[in-house]
Amino acid sequence: MGVIRKEPRFGEGLLEGLREAVAWKRGEVALEVVNIEPVQPARVRTVRKRLARSARKFGRRFRISAA
Repeated sequence: MGVIRKEPRFGEGLLEGLREAVAWKRGEVALEVVNIEPVQPARVRTVRKRLARSARKFGRRFRISAA
């Protein structure tokens, strides 16, 4: 029989992330910082029109403000 590898459970991953956040806050570890440029409104409009016909439907689909 082969070895069965189990994926980490959600709770384990969550705890690991929280421990990492606490260590960062205490200054015990340095985390990578990534700056992301904002998406231009025209690009948002293009994506919205492709995925949902109205701003309201887009907002409902992705649970974000349609404004």
